[in-house]
Amino acid sequence: MTLTEQLAEAGPRLSARVLAEMYADPFWAARFGERGRHHARNDGELHLKYLAEALDSNSVTVFSSYAHWLRELLVSRGMCSRHLAENFTLLADAIEAEPWSDRARAIEILRAGADSLRYTTGPAAALEALRAVTPDPPADTLLSYLADALAFDQPGWFAGYIAFAATLRPSLGAELAALRRRIASEATNPVPALAVLDRAVAAMEVR
Repeated sequence: MTLTEQLAEAGPRLSARVLAEMYADPFWAARFGERGRHHARNDGELHLKYLAEALDSNSVTVFSSYAHWLRELLVSRGMCSRHLAENFTLLADAIEAEPWSDRARAIEILRAGADSLRYTTGPAAALEALRAVTPDPPADTLLSYLADALAFDQPGWFAGYIAFAATLRPSLGAELAALRRRIASEATNPVPALAVLDRAVAAMEVR
């Protein structure tokens, strides 16, 4: 049986494992509820479909192009690039746990797809250097939402996430203040990011 055939056969089981690991984080249920679980299941099927296409054509680009297309759709619906990259990584981990001797190529493609979601140009790229040395998941998520807002020129996306996160994290104000100081002192081009961040904080305070 080829790797593509093994992926097709194991697809439902792999997707279920990834979905369970995702929803172990209460963020997903709070943010998207059961409707989000349904969409995440469909997304998992798409990941496997495009992974199979990338394997059949022996092209990492096939999957990376899919990742960029899907990122634009999902970030407009309340996710961030970090979430999508994590999803690819979880799927790679699930495949790595399989006994298939030729699974390495599928893992390589998925990890390359996750890596391709890092911004390399424009104002968002200034935040990627900070993300690379940010081990704290909540801070990295803030940076990812902010980078997406900059990349797509949609400051409202970051404000929307901040409004939601404020309902879950009492420490969010302090986290945002710390993030502002860090961007101001460490980012190569801090002005665009600080403008979006300050606008979101001001909207949150008005509420």
